[in-house]
Amino acid sequence: MGGAADSAPAVLAGSAANDETVFAEAMARVDALAGRLADLKATTALGHQGQVREALTRSELTAALTAALVGRADTEAALRAAAHRQLQGPPTRRPAPPVRLRRLDRALARLGSFGQAALIARSGLWRGTGRTLFDLRHMAAYARRGAAPEIVPPAPFDQAWYIANGGSGGRAPIVHYLLAERRRRPQPAPAVR
Repeated sequence: MGGAADSAPAVLAGSAANDETVFAEAMARVDALAGRLADLKATTALGHQGQVREALTRSELTAALTAALVGRADTEAALRAAAHRQLQGPPTRRPAPPVRLRRLDRALARLGSFGQAALIARSGLWRGTGRTLFDLRHMAAYARRGAAPEIVPPAPFDQAWYIANGGSGGRAPIVHYLLAERRRRPQPAPAVR
């Protein structure tokens, strides 16, 4: 019996040593997990700081873009206002063309739509395509139509406004302007489009 009793403390001593190693391993694992948790918190904090920096950068870029767009809009508005002031500036009376040119204009106007097309072409008011015969044909067709406010010629000329504010005597408004009004009204419309 004594032999069995002597072996029990030895087993207990071996068991206690085994428990200490298990405890030491558990503590090592806890320490390792604590280290990993600390690394995870640090990584999370770095990720959060990166997101905050990105959000601040985006906000700064948005503010800069907004300021640039506002500046662009202000500049465009100032340019439009300057152009409008220049167009609406004090009317200047053009010097009368030489008598021989006025006679030529009247003679061309009497030749019908082709002569009126030549008058329009000579004035340089029509924005052509660069194909001379094509442009002359379109100018002649415009001259044949007469005073039609719905027609929009390819020229810086507001035809509806011109007819409503001065008439054209039944002629095509550009022809009437070139023959009768060019010296009195240097601008054929309130604002050139």
